[in-house]
Amino acid sequence: MDPRLEEFIQLFNSKEFFEAHEVLEALWLETEGEEKDFYKGLIQCAVAFVHLDRNNFRGATKLYKTACGYLNRYAPNYGGVNIQDLLDGFEGFFAQHVRENHPVDLDALDTPTIVTG
Repeated sequence: MDPRLEEFIQLFNSKEFFEAHEVLEALWLETEGEEKDFYKGLIQCAVAFVHLDRNNFRGATKLYKTACGYLNRYAPNYGGVNIQDLLDGFEGFFAQHVRENHPVDLDALDTPTIVTG
């Protein structure tokens, strides 16, 4: 596993979503093929939470949907990442907590985490 992906996972799991996306974006830019879309899905997952944290519900929902579209192709596991668990947690979080114009305190809620192995 690329060290930048490992750092992304650590940052994502620590709810440092903006920083996580920044780390993985560099790897995404130098990647080709199916792996590029895998990284794009992970980046969009992180950015959905960035938008949500900024009360941009429309942007968060749009990125939630596109991230799921990308990541569903890689379930259940890809590149050492348990994609199915991430998708289940991501989809459950959005279904339970995201409502238009209803602020979400990400620090107070259990956000999905990325499991490796």
